[in-house]
Amino acid sequence: MRSLMIAPTTPARGGNGLAMRMGLFLEALRRLGEVDLIVAPLAGGAGAPATLARALGVETRVVPVAGREDTHFALISRLRDPAQRLQAMRQYGRSGLAARLSPAVLAEIAAAAAGRHYDLVHVGRAYLARAGLAVVGARALSLDVDENDVEALRSQAASRRRLGQAAAASLLAAESEALEREMRRDLPKFPRLFASSAAEAATLRAIAPESAILIAPNAVGAGGRPRGDGRTVAFVGNLGYWPNVEGVAWLLGRVWPRVAARRRAAPPRLWLVGGGCPPELARLARRAGARSLGAVDDLAAVYRRATLAVAPLRCGGGTRIKIVEAALARVPVVATPFGAAGLPLRDGRDLWLADGAADFADAVVEALGDGAERARRADSAYRRLVGRHERNAAVRALACQLAGG
Repeated sequence: MRSLMIAPTTPARGGNGLAMRMGLFLEALRRLGEVDLIVAPLAGGAGAPATLARALGVETRVVPVAGREDTHFALISRLRDPAQRLQAMRQYGRSGLAARLSPAVLAEIAAAAAGRHYDLVHVGRAYLARAGLAVVGARALSLDVDENDVEALRSQAASRRRLGQAAAASLLAAESEALEREMRRDLPKFPRLFASSAAEAATLRAIAPESAILIAPNAVGAGGRPRGDGRTVAFVGNLGYWPNVEGVAWLLGRVWPRVAARRRAAPPRLWLVGGGCPPELARLARRAGARSLGAVDDLAAVYRRATLAVAPLRCGGGTRIKIVEAALARVPVVATPFGAAGLPLRDGRDLWLADGAADFADAVVEALGDGAERARRADSAYRRLVGRHERNAAVRALACQLAGG
């Protein structure tokens, strides 16, 4: 079997959640035969080393997108007045993500695949659909939606409104409307669509009712037991991603002062692990006494030292691969209900769920104070997730799904 994979970021086994998702599909395709990889870095990571691709013997080509967006969109992006920019975006009618797949970018992708006969062209995100459709002569097409970006954008728009950021909220809403039109146009052209959870699959059925919709859960490698010190709390995630920024800002400003005030006898420490931290969030972290570690090469070492992982997300989309990662490292988790959405984890059995700032702080304090309960819930979460979310098993199952159409 010869396949072409088109990805929005460089696939990897660890680090960024989207890169890890792309890595699952790349490994599954490689089990089936030869794979060519084209990276059109709409999600960043243009300069990331293709370590996984090299290890798998996969030829990689990066098609640059920065500075090559549609000219009309580039002019709209320069408008300083928010109202004018919103009006222009609505008249333009395309999403910003689609605008970055300009005719020149699509032509380069098509040229890179020209003359090669593929049994399967697999596209790694809904906003890259046009790139897959630009490839001529593929016997089969599949696309990994992962999370519904339309719902994720709507959720982010609602979050911005709560923060009083009306202009940003309106732009996100316009982006979600444009992207939904594009998904309704393009996704039905793919006979097979992949989602990360049953909830995400249900939203796809309304968009592409004739397509086969398969579930490929996010997956990570399982780790050993942590050696937590009873006081280290870790947030792990890309801090250049708005939902993570908003959630961590809420954690630092509303939750952590309550935790620190109630744990004076055994002061906790908070680690922020992930690249892309904006300056304002870094300043807030310093004021709260948190330590920003940036991107780290060895997340397993972080989880081995962590007593507790937190997922304070309040907007976004998809299933939280970092909760899966913590659970399979046997680190107990405190999360918002939104942060744990899409995962079969229950409050009181597998983790702590809490919504408001006071309740979230209560959950963190309770978890830090009860080592036996931490171990019980961590073990339960591990057992609940390892069967579907352990990486090696997930790659094998995904290879079977990809081969079957």
